[in-house]
Amino acid sequence: MSVGHASDVETALARLAAGRNSDPFAVLGPHPAESSRGTVIRVFQPAARSVALRLASGDVPMKPRSPEGLYEATVDLNAPDYRLRVTYSGDHAIDLDDPYRYGRVLTDFDLHLLSEGTHHRAFEKLGAHRISVGSTAGVHFAVWAPNGERVSVIGDFNGWDGRVHPMRMLAPSGIWELFIPGLPDGEKYQVRDSHSRGRASQEERSHRVCVRVAATLGFIGSRHIEVSMAGRAVDDDPCRL
Repeated sequence: MSVGHASDVETALARLAAGRNSDPFAVLGPHPAESSRGTVIRVFQPAARSVALRLASGDVPMKPRSPEGLYEATVDLNAPDYRLRVTYSGDHAIDLDDPYRYGRVLTDFDLHLLSEGTHHRAFEKLGAHRISVGSTAGVHFAVWAPNGERVSVIGDFNGWDGRVHPMRMLAPSGIWELFIPGLPDGEKYQVRDSHSRGRASQEERSHRVCVRVAATLGFIGSRHIEVSMAGRAVDDDPCRL
């Protein structure tokens, strides 16, 4: 769902910065420009020193829109294919694909069956799974957190900062999801349900799932069981606090 009216956009962005926006896709990623032809693209990178859009025609610097780390650029293209060049302190720069330019993964039928408790392959829909969206490979995360205000995916890939990858709440199911493109195997992650802002602390242990993204993995509560190719369960639980 996209937010179109200028005042609605400002409200949604303020809620995003405060960690209270359950639909970050309404303002992040590509959207029709409000006052001109083309597309406005917004990203939230609170640790970045600068962000640029990488287009086939060249790089377009994104303008800081808020001190919290929101960046924005308008391009005279419809549905452009782009990547992000994010530069941090010390001139460390990385190229990223933008999760917020991808659509929903779970279908209405999936949500219906999961809500009923009659989805016989829920283990394929919830948790972390390597999938491809079009030609793009990545990892799809989904978790049931009906009382969550902001649910985020955190890990080494985003500095364990819950502001970088907030998930989308698929109302009224209580399920949150996010597809992160290009995430490699072996990454540790946690799904964090929190009303607070910023980085996860050692004390915040509730509503967490910690696993390694791997070819074979499983969940037992909030513990991690990695299954070897021989079928032996190894409890290494690297994320236990």
